[in-house]
Amino acid sequence: MSFRMNCTLCVIMFACLSLGLLMSPALFSTIFRIDHSVAVEVMERRSAILMIGLGALIYSLRDLPDGKLRRHSAAAIVVMMIGMAILGLVELYEHRVGVGIWIAIVPEIVFAGLFLRHAVASSNA
Repeated sequence: MSFRMNCTLCVIMFACLSLGLLMSPALFSTIFRIDHSVAVEVMERRSAILMIGLGALIYSLRDLPDGKLRRHSAAAIVVMMIGMAILGLVELYEHRVGVGIWIAIVPEIVFAGLFLRHAVASSNA
C-alpha cells in the first residue's frame, strides 16, 4: 500500500476516534471497561484533541517524496503505534482495562506494519 494511502487511512482513523471521544467519551470507558468518572472524561476529550493534531500532522506528510524525511516520519508513526499496542497489552495484563482494548491494539499493530515498510525502504534520493 502506498505511503499516501497509509496516511489517508490513519487520518480517517484519528478523525473517527476524535469525534467519538468528543461526542461520547462514556462509550470508550464502556468499551475498555474503565470506571467512568469526570477525570476519565476530561482525559478522553483531551486525547481527542491530540488525535486531531496527529491526524493533521500525518495528513501533511502524505505527499512527502521518498527520502529521509518520509522514512523518519514513517518510523515515528511505527514507534507510536507499537508503543500504544504494548501499552494496551500491559494494561490488559494488569487488568486495568477489559478485552475491548483489542479494538485499539489490532489497528495499532496493523498501522505499525503498514508504515514499517516505508520506514525501512531504501531511497534513491
